Amino acid sequence: GNLGGGVWHSGSCLAKFFVWAEGQSAGTVSIRSSRVLEFGAGTGVLGLTLASQGAHVTMTDFQLETCRSMQCGINANDLVSAADVRFLEWGDESTYLLQEPFDLFVAADVLYETSSDDGSAALLAHALQAHIAEGSRSPFFLAYR
Repeated sequence: GNLGGGVWHSGSCLAKFFVWAEGQSAGTVSIRSSRVLEFGAGTGVLGLTLASQGAHVTMTDFQLETCRSMQCGINANDLVSAADVRFLEWGDESTYLLQEPFDLFVAADVLYETSSDDGSAALLAHALQAHIAEGSRSPFFLAYR
């Protein structure tokens, strides 16, 4: 099925967190002018929100149909200069975006089965580790349920 075809609760919550954080004083994370990599962007609600708040967001997914839908969302929200869509499959290193530096990493509702070990958490960890530059202190925000 198309898991990226609907808005999941954690994506909306994490998007709201970043909007709130941008309105706070020093001490919270700022996304303005940050280069953000979003793993498993789905409908794009989180990435679109970050782009509207001043970040440059690379929204990724492993389903081509979902990637096309995300591009439509970027176009419809006039965020072409702030966001782009890339195909990225966690288990396929040839799809990794290693030539691009990122300041911040996000993912929401990308891990579904906690009762069975389908390997997705390990694949996400591997993909994340590959994208974080050695010695970097880039934060990763993961929202689940």
